Amino acid sequence: MRKQLILSLLFLLILATACKNGDSSPKSTPGEPKEPATAPNALALPPVDRTCATDEDCTFAPQPTLEDGVCCHGCPSVPASRAFRQQVVRLCNEHNANRQVSGCPKLNCSDVPDVACVQGECRVRK
Repeated sequence: MRKQLILSLLFLLILATACKNGDSSPKSTPGEPKEPATAPNALALPPVDRTCATDEDCTFAPQPTLEDGVCCHGCPSVPASRAFRQQVVRLCNEHNANRQVSGCPKLNCSDVPDVACVQGECRVRK
């Protein structure tokens, strides 16, 4: 019985020593989430700016998407400041500067409602 206890303790000691990885963490752990890969042609769009002083400061802006590496403007869908819309269009056009722009789908945009500056923010006019 005593030999069995000693052998069990020895086995546990060897097992613990074999599994020890020192003070460093493992180089990779299965199931551990990896950093998301950034798309090589991802657009760095700023958050929507809706600030305004007058109704003339407001418009609808597109939310561009990437289609086969090409920036496609899309239909105007977000109430935003005119400055924001110009920035989005500029960023999309700069992205497409050295690309053949043929991958964007044809658009059949519906009419956009009127926008108004309400308490300093561009909103859909009710």
